[in-house]
Amino acid sequence: MGDTLINKLTAGTQFTKIKDSGSSKFYTFSLNTSRAVVTYIPTQRKSGGSEFSLENIRELQAGHVSKAARSKKNKISQDQCFSIIFNDGHKTLDLAALSSEDAKTWINGLRLAKKRSIQLDVPDLQDRWLRRCFDDAHSSKDHYLFEECRDLLQKIGVSTDTHFLEKIFMAIVQRNQGPLYENTAVSTLNAAEFVQLYRTVTSRDDLLNLFVKYAGGDDFWMASEFQQFMHEEQKRFELREEWCDAVVGKYEPIPECKKKRVLSYDGFFRFMHGTNGLLINPYHRHKVNQDMTLPLNHYFIAASHNTYLDQDQLSGPCSTSRYANVLRQGCRFIEVDVWNGDDGEPIVYNGYTHTEPVLFTDVIRTINKHAFVKSEYPVVLSIENHCSIRQQKIIREHLNSLLKDKLYIIPLHRNQITIPSPNDLKGKILVKGRRLQTFSEEGEVSEDDEAAEMENVKMPEIKKKLEKQKEIKKHKVELSLELSDAAVLCQSVTFKSLDHSKKEGKFCHIPSISEKKAAELGSTAGQQFVEHNKRFLTRIYPGGWRTDSSNPDPILFWNLGCSIVCMNYQSPGEYLDVNTAKFLQNGQCGYVLKPLFLRKGNMRFNPDTPGTQHSCKCTIKVISGQFLPASQNELDSLEPIVNVTLYDVNKRTSFETNVGNMETQGVFAYWHHNMNFDLVIPELSILRFTLYNKKTMTSSNDHIAQYALPFKSLQLGYHHISMLTPTGDDLIPASLFLHVKISPD
Repeated sequence: MGDTLINKLTAGTQFTKIKDSGSSKFYTFSLNTSRAVVTYIPTQRKSGGSEFSLENIRELQAGHVSKAARSKKNKISQDQCFSIIFNDGHKTLDLAALSSEDAKTWINGLRLAKKRSIQLDVPDLQDRWLRRCFDDAHSSKDHYLFEECRDLLQKIGVSTDTHFLEKIFMAIVQRNQGPLYENTAVSTLNAAEFVQLYRTVTSRDDLLNLFVKYAGGDDFWMASEFQQFMHEEQKRFELREEWCDAVVGKYEPIPECKKKRVLSYDGFFRFMHGTNGLLINPYHRHKVNQDMTLPLNHYFIAASHNTYLDQDQLSGPCSTSRYANVLRQGCRFIEVDVWNGDDGEPIVYNGYTHTEPVLFTDVIRTINKHAFVKSEYPVVLSIENHCSIRQQKIIREHLNSLLKDKLYIIPLHRNQITIPSPNDLKGKILVKGRRLQTFSEEGEVSEDDEAAEMENVKMPEIKKKLEKQKEIKKHKVELSLELSDAAVLCQSVTFKSLDHSKKEGKFCHIPSISEKKAAELGSTAGQQFVEHNKRFLTRIYPGGWRTDSSNPDPILFWNLGCSIVCMNYQSPGEYLDVNTAKFLQNGQCGYVLKPLFLRKGNMRFNPDTPGTQHSCKCTIKVISGQFLPASQNELDSLEPIVNVTLYDVNKRTSFETNVGNMETQGVFAYWHHNMNFDLVIPELSILRFTLYNKKTMTSSNDHIAQYALPFKSLQLGYHHISMLTPTGDDLIPASLFLHVKISPD
């Protein structure tokens, strides 16, 4: 097949050369394989033509590429046209063939001829590159210790696990040094042995088979073959050879290959472990990509519950560092419970409990420092006030003096009917709190006191305080004008009913509803609750029985359009993983735009009857795992199982692999397991991957690694997942390798 193509190009073909002016002329193009050039002469002449080298071709593009070619589009079919783009980036040759078959033949033939003209012995070049890296790292040494080999691998872009790498290192030492190993106090590798180490940890059958599939029998990819892989496997149809060429420049480590602008397996390996090789769309993860000009209530907002707590709701220290942690994770809604301090300075803690307080001023200083490090979009500071009038005035003084112009205190306009957008409020901190309904220096308002709702408390002293507080909870509390005026756009109101909110509610009102009450509204008045949440920022908080700081399932409330679902960030687990996943999709900025049907007044939606207009099918193939986490004692007994759970609008679906086959000293596990999912509302769906060791697994909470992401942020084709610990920390280089396919229902 290849020789046939080359022979056709050698014989010569007539093309119309389209000039920048729009004029055209007939030329005969032919390939000279011995000189690796293409010559072209006017069809009516026998000599005096021009030529260009195959090496000077940067890219071949089918269709009407240039302006000149597009000007002829009404006369010449697009599939008969193609353009040759040269290395300087400015010169382009636009051609029109007599048939689409001729155009296709020359595009494919030129790519093949260009590749054949490149003479590269990639295995030898790889060996020499690695030996140069070895020599350059320590010019005075010819043998490296384990730590030096590990650091060198890291330097050339190969992340490894210390336990696994040490096993491979020692296996090479024993195999190559034989009896000498027994008498060697310190184990080392020479340059040739380091090459073996590198090849062992990077040679993966799954990646190698993919690479070979598009390499055309060679040891490298041209940009066109890279593009073919990205189109056919990854479904990135928008990518051009120019993009692939740039990727080669970024990831190819072998200098001779980079100079020729080709990708070796080593470059492909690095690419597949880079940002474009990850399952989550890097554009979603790292860039704000949604419309940020809509009213605040059109977004889901990352929200923390009782942010000051480090542990459970009853005991343990309160902490200012918790505010820094959640803000740096992109959380945009934080809470403070403020009480009278004995020395006149307001304090923050969970009332009636044994939690140890911190000063309100220290909390505000921390918020001021960290509020806009991760995200520039507004932070809502929810103040649950239990202070005297005097200390309320001190609270306002601290807000003014510490937050300065970050504090949003612009009064509402008389005719204002919507809350501003995240874009409008960049860099601002909005106070959420009670508001006096009439102008006066002070007055009475309903008290916000969630602590009084705590249930199943075993500590007698705390239980007695809570029972007493429940008796007086309905009483009004005094509120100073100064603190009242701080709550402008986010005014706390008591939720009475959906009908009451519809009649009396204002755009700046934020009702707080317990998870139990919100679940009841969802089951009895789902569509009505959805409509309510299109108008208001509704806050959902964990039930009073969660004194252990466990988390509710936030998906139930997001499906109803609730903007603010408060989570206990100090409590890792399934639902905090899901919450983290939710807010990955818009640059981790803390705001995610709701689907159209959860914000448009003329669109009806009920999670119980969502319809099928958005449905699709997804097939996930769990192929392999690399450097899976295991303790030193478990390296030889790891029996890995992967569970994949889909959280859809009104159902949850889980599939599980068999035990993976372990290879290469336990470095790699293979499953090749297909899972088929039916989705109802992809925009609201989340996928969670959990890894278990069958030998030590006793429950679903015994996973050793996890990762979750929004379904809409999946990349198609072959990609890796960088696994996290159960508490959300990085487990680099532990990863899973998957294939994803999505099709209409």
